[in-house]
Amino acid sequence: MLNKWFLTKNAFLAVKPFSALKDALNAGYGKQHLIRDIISGLTVGVIAIPLSMALAIASGVPPQHGLYTAIVAGIVIALTGGSRFNISGPTAAFVVILYPSRSSLA
Repeated sequence: MLNKWFLTKNAFLAVKPFSALKDALNAGYGKQHLIRDIISGLTVGVIAIPLSMALAIASGVPPQHGLYTAIVAGIVIALTGGSRFNISGPTAAFVVILYPSRSSLA
């Protein structure tokens, strides 16, 4: 039987930070792409803030937990994004806000 920690450590070490950025720059990323990405980022941000707060409240934790999760998830996704075709929104990491509510039940 394989060690769970070993698998987790190897899976985490396999992630190459900024790999999506490197791929985009090699594929001819230009000014038009940057403008579109900024608009897309602002759109996701406008949606992510109320969505993260609503999911936190629905999970039974304070709304700031949802904001923390959205911020941390955004940073992690930006650093470890798989490709330019990968869409990772604020709901991808909401299991983090469920942890405080589950640990209080124990």
